[in-house]
Amino acid sequence: LGYGVAGAVAGIFNAPLTGLIFTLEIIVGEWSILTVLPTILAAVSATEISRILMGNKIVFYHEIADFSFLSLVACLGLGIITGLISIAFVRSLALWEKLFSRLFSAAWIRAAAGGLLIGLMGWKRPEVLSEGYSVTQDFLTQSSQFGLGFILAFILFKFLASGITLGSGGIGGVFAPSLVIGSGVGLAYGMILGLLPFEALAEEAAFALAGMAGMITGVMHGPLTGIFLVMESTRGYSMILPLMITA
Repeated sequence: LGYGVAGAVAGIFNAPLTGLIFTLEIIVGEWSILTVLPTILAAVSATEISRILMGNKIVFYHEIADFSFLSLVACLGLGIITGLISIAFVRSLALWEKLFSRLFSAAWIRAAAGGLLIGLMGWKRPEVLSEGYSVTQDFLTQSSQFGLGFILAFILFKFLASGITLGSGGIGGVFAPSLVIGSGVGLAYGMILGLLPFEALAEEAAFALAGMAGMITGVMHGPLTGIFLVMESTRGYSMILPLMITA
């Protein structure tokens, strides 16, 4: 199971280190020769096959130039915020499941009710549908096109849509929602900091990257996974310090 997870994560995100670390840190929970070496083989081979078939792609492209010392200090606040939102997100999933089970006894009625709610959300906010990676990409490269109100509304709708989907019996996980919600939280945090009389702050998109790492870490309880996933999937190796502090 662990080797399969390592290969899947590595192949999807073109990130062999992330596949290795996610498996050892969260799935297996053991760092030994018997777990590390086969996991490396699974992650590397899956990544190489993915690159042969789909090219050596970057999941999220960005152009972030610098990250000042003041911005590193600000990452402490972002870590606290994403940590609290992670707790709320995880607990909300169980609450939605209990709510749908109490309201609707038949599984198909729960699915229909969830589909209706998600459909209404998608009609009002189409960007909350699907996994949301395209929206995250826009946050990283076209952040100036979004207002703070839009970002906050997106976070709320995506938060609710993920809970309703899983609570009503839909198939999915928390990996993609964590990344997408985290990018929105980080971008909103950067926008709010931009309103304050601070100088030499990093650009808003940089905080979006840090927010992704914080949210993944808070939900998965895997700080190394959060750091390396964002670093590898964005080639943002220069962002190692803010990612570590936030996670």
